Amino acid sequence: MIETTFTFRVDARLKAAFNAAAQSNDVTAAQLLRAAMRDYLAKQSEETPYDAWIKRKIARSRAAIGAGRTISDTDMKARFDALCRAAVARARRESVL
Repeated sequence: MIETTFTFRVDARLKAAFNAAAQSNDVTAAQLLRAAMRDYLAKQSEETPYDAWIKRKIARSRAAIGAGRTISDTDMKARFDALCRAAVARARRESVL
């Protein structure tokens, strides 16, 4: 493994507190930082529930497109406009607007 130096600026109080916490656990600040970096990268590679959901949604959408189940932009805008008009009318009836 080739090692390299990672230099960055940090608030002096944060650095002192971090070093004290490391010492109290009998590890170096560098060891803690390396462990934190590894943990962060491991979490980045894990699939979150949202990731799984969006992948399923994309797969369903691609399948729908492949099967020709699509709607034109013009039709979608018309549907959306109708929904907006209905929502405004409903809000007016309920005295929200």
